[in-house]
Amino acid sequence: MQGNAELAETRYDRGLLVDYVGSAGSYAYRYAVATYTLSTTGSFSIATIDYRGTLPTLITSAAGDVEYLEYNLRGDMTRRATLPRSTNIAALTLTTGGAFLPTDTELAICCVNAGTLNIPAGSTIVSQSFLPDWGGVGYYGQYYAMGCGVGPADDKRCGKAVAQIDAKGNQTDYVYSAVHGGILSETGPAPLPGGVRPQTRYTYAQRQPHILAAGGGVVASGPPIWVLTAKSMCKTSQWTGSACAAANDEVRTTYEYGPTTGVNNLNLQIPRSSRPLFRDEAGRDSDMMPATIPR
Repeated sequence: MQGNAELAETRYDRGLLVDYVGSAGSYAYRYAVATYTLSTTGSFSIATIDYRGTLPTLITSAAGDVEYLEYNLRGDMTRRATLPRSTNIAALTLTTGGAFLPTDTELAICCVNAGTLNIPAGSTIVSQSFLPDWGGVGYYGQYYAMGCGVGPADDKRCGKAVAQIDAKGNQTDYVYSAVHGGILSETGPAPLPGGVRPQTRYTYAQRQPHILAAGGGVVASGPPIWVLTAKSMCKTSQWTGSACAAANDEVRTTYEYGPTTGVNNLNLQIPRSSRPLFRDEAGRDSDMMPATIPR
């Protein structure tokens, strides 16, 4: 949905309310992927969270634009489809069968139909994927996602897309550090079928900021932080894992944050590129060749 489109309607694929189980003295909260019980006596408590509970599935603008969204168990948006304006929303169906829109009875009980939409022909679809869910099995046998990847070691990579596919099918892949969560590489689609996929690589280092203490000395300001120290890419060839396949093909930009001693708040200095520098008419250095070379 583009620009400042006026929102006309938002539908959700899961509700937050439930049934009351009077004989057990408890409330049963029913979700699409979890059913659990919370005791009213305080002596027994089980809770599983479905992060998708308040995320919209179908958004309709006043202009008639309709967007359909899907999510993983952690609430990351995995697919977005812009449906044709001629779509009859009431006629939409689920891949598992049945109508996409819930009945009034279903709404009164709890949740809107949970399932994926049979996306109409002519829709524009973009998608993205993430590290797989990591979790366990709850008291009632339901699966729940507590994290991603292999577990707590991958916490800093959760919620970050590892692949994105645009409406034309072009795919971009991302790799992130499990240590600090920063992006390590971005591999874009090849400009031509069978061509080289451009890849940008990122390098980081830990730096310690220092400030001037009240007594006049220099002291560390908080813990060390991770900063970007270099960004590189191959101009025409493929990255082999250690170098560009073609000689003298790497373009590398390094980032400086000042000295390692004395007062330093780690403000980024002027990046330095390995490409040739040209001086413009104002006397400024640039890695872009000017349209006319000044005499």
